[in-house]
Amino acid sequence: WLFVSTHTSPTRGFGGPSVSFRSLISQISRRGKIYELITTYPYYKQNPGKIKNEYYYKTFIFHKIGFSIKALFSIICRYRNTKVVFINGLTTFINFNTIFLFSFSSNTKVIIFPRGGLEYGRTNSWNILKKFFFNFQLRLIKNINNSNRLMVVFATQSELSKSTLLSSNNNCILPNINSDLFIDKNINESRKFDLIYVGRFSPEKGIDRLENILKLINKNPVISICVVFDSISPIDFKILKSKYKSLNIHWHVGVANDEVHKMMRSSKYLFFPSYV
Repeated sequence: WLFVSTHTSPTRGFGGPSVSFRSLISQISRRGKIYELITTYPYYKQNPGKIKNEYYYKTFIFHKIGFSIKALFSIICRYRNTKVVFINGLTTFINFNTIFLFSFSSNTKVIIFPRGGLEYGRTNSWNILKKFFFNFQLRLIKNINNSNRLMVVFATQSELSKSTLLSSNNNCILPNINSDLFIDKNINESRKFDLIYVGRFSPEKGIDRLENILKLINKNPVISICVVFDSISPIDFKILKSKYKSLNIHWHVGVANDEVHKMMRSSKYLFFPSYV
């Protein structure tokens, strides 16, 4: 089994386009399945690869699209022996070329996580060249589907309903959730927090919804809240802390992933208000 993704580094929070993909890899590993991961990372960051059979290739330009000739060559070398290929996202360099390569295979199953890449109207503001590559890629995906080798994994029912592919395609819904965080379901263990929020301080992450919750809880010191921001300006942070100083809130900024996961396990409820 071959996994291909431009990025697989987990986010600090609960969601993110790589979280469910990484969670799936963890489940495959626990079940003893033999797999390999091909992915990329910018040259200025530390190599995140620490696991056997996971290969991380540096990108020196066009980091966002995962431009790495070495990564592509590595995928080509595994073409003949791959029974199932999992592709995380569309239109990036290695993902596009992986779809192109395995469109010629007659036996390999292709499982795609489109990450909103198949939604109607996505290309309306794109230039002619980008539209051409998108439509060409869409044609490749439809050809794979016609040979009964395609599975499309959507994050939500909404994403599925907006897909440019017919709903009759072989598909399923797998939310962007790191299921590893919920393996231990011992409800009797003590919980330090009643509620936790993890995410960026930005409108698309539902900060307005977070503030609505805090206003509802206003002046109730019995409820223990943990708020973990990936990043926030000193001014915004000072304003928030001042506005809700009457509440029992534990504020954190830029905490390491492992520590965030510990905090999440120590909370009774996770508040996930993100719009996207």
